[in-house]
Amino acid sequence: APIVAPELRDKLVFVSFDSKEQKYVSAGGKYSNGSLSASLRNFGEYAIHLDTIAPEILPFKGEAKGNLSGRKSIQFTIRDELSEIEKYEAYIDNRWALFEYDPKNERLTYIFDGDKIQKNTEHELELYVSDSQGNVNLYHSTFTW
Repeated sequence: APIVAPELRDKLVFVSFDSKEQKYVSAGGKYSNGSLSASLRNFGEYAIHLDTIAPEILPFKGEAKGNLSGRKSIQFTIRDELSEIEKYEAYIDNRWALFEYDPKNERLTYIFDGDKIQKNTEHELELYVSDSQGNVNLYHSTFTW
């Protein structure tokens, strides 16, 4: 068995190859007391993989910065190549902001609300997205709405 540095052991996952999608798919896993365990949904061949790559955060249809006046919402595509999206947190002007997640379409949406943020001013957005193995990515921007 390969030797994995202690600080990376929580990044280990079981993977199987999806021939239809032509990619490896995570089956999850938790490292504890010297072994990796998971509840597997299907029979088949599995391998152990190291997942150290954070999820992608991509503005959807345009920018998520600059002048966004007149827009009804701001959207992001969030996805992880191997593991599942575990958690997301968004802050506008250092205050928690309600984003809605549609996992089927990998879409995260914030509907602008004049009661929550002041119109015609500059705002700071911080969006944190993490996968099931604890890899975290940050999207940071400023915009006017």
